[in-house]
Amino acid sequence: MIAYEYMRSQYFAPSNTLMLNYISVADTEDLSAMSDELDHAAWFTLDEAADAILPGSLAESFLLTIIDKLRQGRALEDFTAVVR
Repeated sequence: MIAYEYMRSQYFAPSNTLMLNYISVADTEDLSAMSDELDHAAWFTLDEAADAILPGSLAESFLLTIIDKLRQGRALEDFTAVVR
């Protein structure tokens, strides 16, 4: 990850969880180093992600917010750089 940005948070009542929504910029498309915490990972274009996500879900709400910001001209260069 080379950059990130906090987008927003929302309470998710079914699991009594505060969901924190971030967008991040990866420096590689290689997913082989993912941790065991994930069952599956794949890359999607913004349109593919919008088509694949569960309609009406909290994840869809977060995704559509990110898509809207990026389509309004928010540049990836504006995100907070990761300090290594």
